[in-house]
Amino acid sequence: MMISMLRYKAEWAGGGFAVINARNTSQECSQCGRTVQKDLSVRIHRCAHCKMEVYRDVNAARNVLKRAVAGPSSGFARQKTAWLQAVAPETSSAKVAA
Repeated sequence: MMISMLRYKAEWAGGGFAVINARNTSQECSQCGRTVQKDLSVRIHRCAHCKMEVYRDVNAARNVLKRAVAGPSSGFARQKTAWLQAVAPETSSAKVAA
């Protein structure tokens, strides 16, 4: 019911709606795609491979956006993806204070 309501409101407002699998979005580096294991208590995503450093939630949000834009053929989407217009904030270049 909730998903139906969200889909309706998004489409009514001219936006898009996608249901994606959010599994491991905070563990996967949004810049290089490598998996960086960390406990939930670790709030900063630091990738040893590409040196990206960003808040864990921002990293996860970027991965969710990538999966939604990739669409159903990527294997991450659970339902047909509507057109999605979104812009991820560019914060990876700024170092995050620990």
